Amino acid sequence: ESHLRSVFQNFTSLESLFLRSHTILDFEFVSCNNSNNLRSLYFDSCDHVVGDAYYSFGRFAPLLEELHITYCTNLTDLSSIAECRKLKVLHLGENVNITDEKLRALQPLGNTLETLQLSHFLVIRDLSLLRGFVNLKVLRLRGCSNVGSASFAGVAEMGFVALEELVLSGTQVSDLSAFARCPRLKVLDLHECTVLSNESLRTLPQFKALTDVLLQYTAVSDLSPL
Repeated sequence: ESHLRSVFQNFTSLESLFLRSHTILDFEFVSCNNSNNLRSLYFDSCDHVVGDAYYSFGRFAPLLEELHITYCTNLTDLSSIAECRKLKVLHLGENVNITDEKLRALQPLGNTLETLQLSHFLVIRDLSLLRGFVNLKVLRLRGCSNVGSASFAGVAEMGFVALEELVLSGTQVSDLSAFARCPRLKVLDLHECTVLSNESLRTLPQFKALTDVLLQYTAVSDLSPL
């Protein structure tokens, strides 16, 4: 960390930072004049980063717009991320410790977040927190194997008016009718949705803006609704 601190003092206009496989206890080294310009932040495979290290996001990077945290298994508290009130893009991936209850900490981002990607979250089922995400344009739930049609109960009907891309690959979603109410939905990724059937596609003619549908590795055999 002392080395990183000395390096960062030489960058006064830093806008993007990528850290991979680092052992960091806190990010105080970023808390200098360069942090005011930080817009994008990437953490990959930082397994030794403990939850406390993330608590100062909103403080040291008040203008942060894009945040990616993947393969950081010690991330268990998302409340500090919710303090980044200008955040537009959030990608959380391959974290087995994030539960439905912990995801609710992201609710304060409902008015700003435009892209949300949750990759291979194996325990989440309840997506009711998304009801307030009125500006969400991209939602990717790739590999969230416990997410099913019931996970979206009351969600798509109440929001998603801005949604343009929906990735459900590897989920258990079979009923697509709720998403027909998304007037701007253009891309629907359903590949590896093993419970998808011919019956699931019967509502697709109601998707007025749809341009791309991905159906690889599904049981669908009848493409006539397309």
